[in-house]
Amino acid sequence: MSVTNLIDLGLIMRTLEKIGYDETVASSLYGNYTTLAVPMFNLAVSVISPISLAFLPVFTRQCVKADTSSLKRTERSAIELTAVFSSPMMIGMMFFSEEILRMLFPGSDLKVGSDLLCLIAPAILFSSLLFIVNTLLESKGRVRAPMLSMTVGSAAKVAVSYFLITRTELGILGAPVGTVVSYAVALLVSVIYYGLVFKSHIPLFSASLLPYLNGFAAVFASRVFFDRISASIPETTALIICITLAALIYLIISAATGVLGPKKIKEVAIYTKFS
Repeated sequence: MSVTNLIDLGLIMRTLEKIGYDETVASSLYGNYTTLAVPMFNLAVSVISPISLAFLPVFTRQCVKADTSSLKRTERSAIELTAVFSSPMMIGMMFFSEEILRMLFPGSDLKVGSDLLCLIAPAILFSSLLFIVNTLLESKGRVRAPMLSMTVGSAAKVAVSYFLITRTELGILGAPVGTVVSYAVALLVSVIYYGLVFKSHIPLFSASLLPYLNGFAAVFASRVFFDRISASIPETTALIICITLAALIYLIISAATGVLGPKKIKEVAIYTKFS
């Protein structure tokens, strides 16, 4: 995240001015991105990243014992648990980007800020999976591999952001897209590295698909409800009600599909219990 922020700091303002924006407008656009969209993304990541850290000693112990079957089960549990937290946050920020920002940052330029938040939200998916894969690499002694993926991802961000921002019809909207691409590329590099070195497959898609489908269903239902009630009650009240509704729906669906049932919770507790 720090590297991404440094790249943005050195790239966005200079590129916006290069394509014709005056300093005042460029500063306003950059401010919308760094004070509205990026903090929301960082908040989500700060909630998710401790999950991967909690699994590091579990992965390491199983690698030292060469317990391949247990490691495979723990990999899936870690990915599922990460997706359980990341999916409602990512999808919620995409469906309610403007309403969330209006509640948290009243008086800001929400039109640009909401578009930026909506575009950067998918980076939550890639960053959360990247944390898990890099934690696996570290547990297997490949502590420099995350540096490789980070370097390639950073280079991809510079290239993509510069290309998209200089296309004047996109402008500042190219910055969050570049961030998404950087995490996606870094994840791809880490996955390829893991597969080539350890001849093993990480179930990223199969383990995270169901939590994301559950998250989409819950947030979509709450968005439909929000559109029906927001005209008759204050928007902030409607938003809080719908966020609560989405959480309840999500928990019910997750329990029904076994993603977050008692068996799964007990399984994760066993994996992460150390004396």
